[in-house]
Amino acid sequence: MHTESGDEVVIVEGAAISFRTSEDTGGRIARAFAGKYEAYEPDPADWADGGLYRIEPRVVFAWRDMPTATCWRFR
Repeated sequence: MHTESGDEVVIVEGAAISFRTSEDTGGRIARAFAGKYEAYEPDPADWADGGLYRIEPRVVFAWRDMPTATCWRFR
């Protein structure tokens, strides 16, 4: 994961878990993708059988100016 900046960093460690989504949620995700990426307009039906992943974080590190990193741990 990146913030499009080498100075503002977020590192996420955890498990990537495949999931299926409802048509409504798939539509919201598709609209979000289309809003961010002009040439990419996915069809929510593409995810009816999976293909999306969610992250269950264990540890997250973030910083703007080193050495002032922050660490969050999840259980």
